[in-house]
Amino acid sequence: WDEDVRGFGFKVYPAGSRAFILNYRGKSDGRQRRWTIGSFPDWTTGAAREEAKRLKRLIDGGADPVGEHKSERAAPTVADLCTRFEDEYLPRKREWTRKGYQQQIAADILPTMRRMKVAAVTYSDVDRLHRDISKRAPTHANRVMALLSKMMALAIRWNWRSDNPCRGIERNQEQKRKRYLSSDELVRLTAALA
Repeated sequence: WDEDVRGFGFKVYPAGSRAFILNYRGKSDGRQRRWTIGSFPDWTTGAAREEAKRLKRLIDGGADPVGEHKSERAAPTVADLCTRFEDEYLPRKREWTRKGYQQQIAADILPTMRRMKVAAVTYSDVDRLHRDISKRAPTHANRVMALLSKMMALAIRWNWRSDNPCRGIERNQEQKRKRYLSSDELVRLTAALA
């Protein structure tokens, strides 16, 4: 243990690796916590001591590095958001809509964003996804953005994030669909109306 900085120490693990650590008590619950500053020789003693002093100032101000790290690791991922969306929101939709959403989630959203934390998804992440899908299917890219925007709106409602990163994504131009009846269809329509 260091004589200058209380709680700052050096730990040698059974396998032989060594690391600088900081022990402290949490302000909220008074429990003993241990934060690993870094491994030796990657960190010098002087640099690790300075980092321990910086952390002690933060802890004295009410911070809890271990608690914050645990809550970051436990934060919901996009995969968790998709699961909750499918469990709570999709059952209220028609079967055809439900299947379409599930296909979009499985084919487009999960492969690229599965492990991302919901709170960490940025506008640029969503824009990159939209551009990648647009290269092969522009209209489908718009549908995926609409779905992802709805999911992020629900994430806001569930207190998983504070804003919607899909807001402001410029959608692709779509061609309006027009269908005209053929002459055979017009004859049958006229007969049916008569």
